[in-house]
Amino acid sequence: FFNSRDITLVKGDVRDIQLVTCIFNNYKLTAIYHLAAETGTGQSMYEVTKYCDTNITGCAVLLECIANSKRLAIPFFLASSRSVYGEGAYQCVDHGLAEVQYRKEADLINGLYDPRCAICSKFATAIATKEQSTLNPISQYAVTKRCQEDLVQVAHRAGLVKAIIFRLQNVVGAGQSLENPYTGILAIFTQLLKSNSDIEIFEDGLESRDFIHVSDVVTAMSLFLKSQPNECQIINVGTGTATSVMELVRILQKKLRSDSKIVVSGRFRIGDIRHNFADISRLTQLGFLPQFDIYDIVEEFLDWTTYQKLELRAERKYKKSIEELEKHGLLK
Repeated sequence: FFNSRDITLVKGDVRDIQLVTCIFNNYKLTAIYHLAAETGTGQSMYEVTKYCDTNITGCAVLLECIANSKRLAIPFFLASSRSVYGEGAYQCVDHGLAEVQYRKEADLINGLYDPRCAICSKFATAIATKEQSTLNPISQYAVTKRCQEDLVQVAHRAGLVKAIIFRLQNVVGAGQSLENPYTGILAIFTQLLKSNSDIEIFEDGLESRDFIHVSDVVTAMSLFLKSQPNECQIINVGTGTATSVMELVRILQKKLRSDSKIVVSGRFRIGDIRHNFADISRLTQLGFLPQFDIYDIVEEFLDWTTYQKLELRAERKYKKSIEELEKHGLLK
């Protein structure tokens, strides 16, 4: 436990039901933001127990403590993930809004990376993913996040919590881990570029993500702090703008004036998606507008890393993570 005038910090394991019970018994909790999770789609495919234990059990412990604390209908905010959508939303030229399930390995091997319409098998075009889009998790990590959502929604219907679920896009910003190879490509590419190391780009480099700054996430979550929804609400949190992996690398390389060689290998990871960017209409109706675009994000992140000690072991950890994927047949 750490105490200051305004903050009590308790360092522990979210799965430790005795510790969490102690917190419920000794502090007047007015709202819960559940952010704790193991992240990383690739790693989740071969460390399934670890991801299920941390993400599902950790969420269950919180809900169990709420049920036993007699503090019913406490506001509960869950940090879920855009990964629950799988490939996200797509448009087919013949069938309109297209249902996309899984990209076929044969297509990926032949360099055909875009998803196909489930009806006609024509390649479909990515569009912004709405909250009501079909859920189709394609990694074990995504499955655990969907399980979290299910647990929270059941608790909401039972009157234990007033729940809002935030489906976060790719959250980045100063303060994120520079050593964890599963925390995102911004940190990984920055370190490789700073050391002038070669960078392998999977698929064709045109796969895209919606990068949102952590401060924008905090702003979005804060909008709901006093909410008491009758129905469990689900909110996309992103910028609504897709940035390709290649575009991100080029922006970083130009800023860092790096001599790194960029290699588009055509290799692909099992469990990866092609595109996903958020429809943030629900947020914008509340007056939310993201303050950081991809150029702002990169500039702020690089300014911060200037004062951080970048160590070689971070690059080694990234290479080891790639070796692990290869070992388990998840990188082809």
